Amino acid sequence: MTDMKINNCALSSMVLGVVSCLFATQVMAVKPPPFTAELSISGEIQLPLPCKIMGEGGKTQITVDFGDAVSTTRIDGVNYRQPIDYFVKCEAGVTNVLALKMTGTSADFGTGLLKTSIPGLAIKLTRDRDTVVALDEKVPLKLTSQAQLYATPVQDGKTTLPGKEFTASGTLHVVYY
Repeated sequence: MTDMKINNCALSSMVLGVVSCLFATQVMAVKPPPFTAELSISGEIQLPLPCKIMGEGGKTQITVDFGDAVSTTRIDGVNYRQPIDYFVKCEAGVTNVLALKMTGTSADFGTGLLKTSIPGLAIKLTRDRDTVVALDEKVPLKLTSQAQLYATPVQDGKTTLPGKEFTASGTLHVVYY
């Protein structure tokens, strides 16, 4: 009988030890390592723009039409220059320093040229006839004497242009500081 009591005690101790191990394992599994990540949130609140840029007749779209007489052999970056008819109207009291900026997709050749729908043909932007204006370049703007902007087709010298219609698009922005 004494051996049975000893064996029961030993068995009870063993069972208690195994239960303790299982309990300890379960407690460790419940507590995962801490995971954290930094969160950064930013934004910008803008005031209503005090200036509007408009096309001919107050339209919101500015159109430059080269017509249908553009010859592929005469595109040289000078021929077919067309004015970009726009005007900027600001609310009374605007004293900010203003600039114009043209954005759009760059052509695969040249620097700062506006891409057209025909590979090898792009549009060069100039102000006051001869000063080249690259895309994203700011042009100083005075409300009393706005710079005249021009669009001129240019050709990649490595390309033979097809005779077909072309389009290009960009956005003219008024930037103020």
